[in-house]
Amino acid sequence: MSNTKEQLMNLPDADGSITNLSNAALIVKNADCVPIVYVDKIAGYIGISHNGWRGSLKRLAPKMIQKMVSLGSKIEHITCALGPAIGLCCYEVDEDFYYEFMGEFEIYAKQIFQFRKGRWHVNLTLLNCLLLREAGVKKVNIDFFPFCTKCDQKRFFSRRRAKHEDFERMFNFIVKFK
Repeated sequence: MSNTKEQLMNLPDADGSITNLSNAALIVKNADCVPIVYVDKIAGYIGISHNGWRGSLKRLAPKMIQKMVSLGSKIEHITCALGPAIGLCCYEVDEDFYYEFMGEFEIYAKQIFQFRKGRWHVNLTLLNCLLLREAGVKKVNIDFFPFCTKCDQKRFFSRRRAKHEDFERMFNFIVKFK
């Protein structure tokens, strides 16, 4: 949480940020991970998070919601938008990943996993939507982009599609104006 311009300018690297400052931009970079922006127009808070598999496993999206509520937001006023990310079609995971996620999200397993061509595939965008719902965000207040960053090479960069370590990324941002 950043309340002053100085705090905002000196933020450590993190997967999530929240502020109520006007004219401040919060930015995350991603290539396949799920970017989420959070807005409470009534309380005046904005937030952004980078939800890769680690952040999703650690339930970062619900933690962002909890923090906004602790700062004065009301759950019914929070709106979330999930940006483009790798889709179920392309996000292959190994058995260790599958079992680790099953241990944490067994209730959602049938919704977020598919077994195709001898490999498990996971839908992190859907998982994060479900986690936001679990945190109390109304379904009508959650929007998402149904695009796969790996499949749609004309519009998006993808870490998994890249053939080199120095892959391109997309910038996702939110700005609160007065």
